[in-house]
Amino acid sequence: MIAFIKKTFIICFFLSILALSACQSRRCNVSIEISNYFWKDKVYVDVACIEEDVYNKYSKCTSKEFWNEDSMLRIKLHGKSFIFDLTTPVKQRMSENDSIWNFWKSDDYMIIVAELPAGIPWKLIIPIDYYSSFNFWSERDKFFYISKKGIIQLDKELEHNNKSKFISDKDMDILNENEGWL
Repeated sequence: MIAFIKKTFIICFFLSILALSACQSRRCNVSIEISNYFWKDKVYVDVACIEEDVYNKYSKCTSKEFWNEDSMLRIKLHGKSFIFDLTTPVKQRMSENDSIWNFWKSDDYMIIVAELPAGIPWKLIIPIDYYSSFNFWSERDKFFYISKKGIIQLDKELEHNNKSKFISDKDMDILNENEGWL
């Protein structure tokens, strides 16, 4: 009887470890919002994930190299592209269920690049975190804001006034005072 209990315990232990490891994911919801500073322009934004071995290539490339019409850097990125202009929403989202995540299974970094005017920081590269489905309090969403100071990552989604698409006064104060970005 004791041998049966030990075998059952060992089997349950290994099954629980297998279940916990299988529930690890790097997928997350990604929201990108653009400042009204760019609303009259057409801004292209790509989001992708990259592995450690190409990190240096993308961290060192210039905006001109990346956004060149036949750029192999952009083609090989396998990114999700967004277009911001007067006809599209100022906030766009990529779901954690988007099929593009299939290309990014083992990648280490998320890269966000935007075709912005010269002199404005045009890319942001951040490490990708693992998320467990058992850790339901873990924040799985990533929020990015594109301003005239570049691409910034926010802790939470911006709150908007009910009357317009503009950022609420409270969040504008936070961006202006604490971050100094706008």
